[in-house]
Amino acid sequence: MREELRRSEERFRLVAQATKDVLWDWEIRSGKIWRSETFWEHFGYPPKDSEPDMAAWKDLLHPEDRDRVWIGFQTALSRRSDSYEVEYRFLRADDSYAVVLDRAYVVYNEAGEPTRAIGAVSDLSDRRS
Repeated sequence: MREELRRSEERFRLVAQATKDVLWDWEIRSGKIWRSETFWEHFGYPPKDSEPDMAAWKDLLHPEDRDRVWIGFQTALSRRSDSYEVEYRFLRADDSYAVVLDRAYVVYNEAGEPTRAIGAVSDLSDRRS
């Protein structure tokens, strides 16, 4: 059992490295967020001791994208969509913006309430230059 768990964790880590995406996992009810080790470093920020909450993340979205991204996600939840995909600009530490594609898979409980969203952010900036 321990060996299976070790192999599963290794597989997850290697896939995350292979894709170059930055990963996240949000427990919607508690607000708790996990982000892959490379999430902040990818955008030029130092590693965080604790993960900023959703409001802090929203503050890093370009002001012109913020409402569209958040309302779109809320709409997807109200429609009980199992996925959400959106492109937006994300503030880097050097005050420039990365163009990213954020994809999420949404998990619902038996009552149909969203409980968790798991996703990957792909940086499209190099493809857009």
